[in-house]
Amino acid sequence: MSSGFWGYANQSTQDYFSTLQHPWLDQVFGLLLRLTDTYCLATLTMPLILWLLLTRHLAAGLHFFSAMVGVTVISALLTNIDHAATTGTATAGLIAAFIAQEMQHHKRWWLYCFALPPILLFAVSSLYQGALLSTVLAGMFMGLMVCAAARISFSRYNRQAIKADIWLLISVIIGIGSTAFCITAG
Repeated sequence: MSSGFWGYANQSTQDYFSTLQHPWLDQVFGLLLRLTDTYCLATLTMPLILWLLLTRHLAAGLHFFSAMVGVTVISALLTNIDHAATTGTATAGLIAAFIAQEMQHHKRWWLYCFALPPILLFAVSSLYQGALLSTVLAGMFMGLMVCAAARISFSRYNRQAIKADIWLLISVIIGIGSTAFCITAG
């Protein structure tokens, strides 16, 4: 373990989470980490991406898809960032950012506050399973960078408003159902 601030912070965090070990928490945090598995993440986001593409929001669908592929490749290539923190942050951040674009500016912060608990749960799950604090923070930062890049790139396009409809609800239900199946089957 390295010395200095990050060495001390990593060791202190690992010591703290090792005192919390409990079979019930092992199950809960293990389940949360499985949600960030590439296959489970694909089953959750693909119905949303397909809905965007089928409702002729091609730019939004392609940007969302590209960001998800990018975050998966980045987290696979970089070994010094936490995969769960990267993918969890990017997924929740992208969903929040694409929904927030249709909201009034002064109401957007509610949506970002709503997206924060899942991001923190993925981070705490990684820390509980023994990840270093520095790798989790780096993963969260990388996920936010992917969100920012996708949104900055998407904002260049003239776009029509993305309106929720019954097919969005159906795609969300399919995504949640297929993710639940992915978790229980694998």
